[in-house]
Amino acid sequence: MMTDAFTVPAGEELQVCYFFKVSTLLQANGMDPTQPLELHRVQVVQKAGSHHMNLFRVRTIANLDPANGSPQVGINGVGQCFVSSNWSDWPLVANTQIGGDEDWSTTTPPESDRFYQSLTWSDPPMMHSPDLQQAVSANGGVWFTCSYQWDDPSTATNGVDTCATLNAYDAKKHMTPPAQQDCCYTFGPQVDVNEHCTAFIYYYPKQDNENCV
Repeated sequence: MMTDAFTVPAGEELQVCYFFKVSTLLQANGMDPTQPLELHRVQVVQKAGSHHMNLFRVRTIANLDPANGSPQVGINGVGQCFVSSNWSDWPLVANTQIGGDEDWSTTTPPESDRFYQSLTWSDPPMMHSPDLQQAVSANGGVWFTCSYQWDDPSTATNGVDTCATLNAYDAKKHMTPPAQQDCCYTFGPQVDVNEHCTAFIYYYPKQDNENCV
């Protein structure tokens, strides 16, 4: 995906929304447009001066509608491309807030480096030192990742995770019209209708120049 070249006048801010259809991109690159795209690497390149780039999957369409063309430009806070509620339930695929190149892939540390794993979403086990005591090298860090096993809610028997429940949540939370309801879990705080992943990691000794992201 590539954007057009455009000039930003001094003292102004532009926010530009582009829309791409995955099937069109697949066909243009010699792939089957009827098959899902398995995404395992994202590279983002932007010139210095750009302070963020977000890649979303379009869900509920409010006032920022792909049918109105691409790109759609907002200037100095004015325009639907600046109104964040327009994409309140659009799943985030990738994000960068730095200039230059960003290269992300699903490559993770080796299995031998894993020191914690939970396979229970509702009651994850707590680990404490010394079992969880790990030394982190200078300028190092901790990597955590989450994965989800999706089951068709329409076949659930617990009476909670059903497509009707998900669609009713979207209609109430995001005002999703019936034609756009797709029985899709999105990021959020409610465990019965949302997905979320949070890691609570504590370290010592305290540092005055800590950098937590």
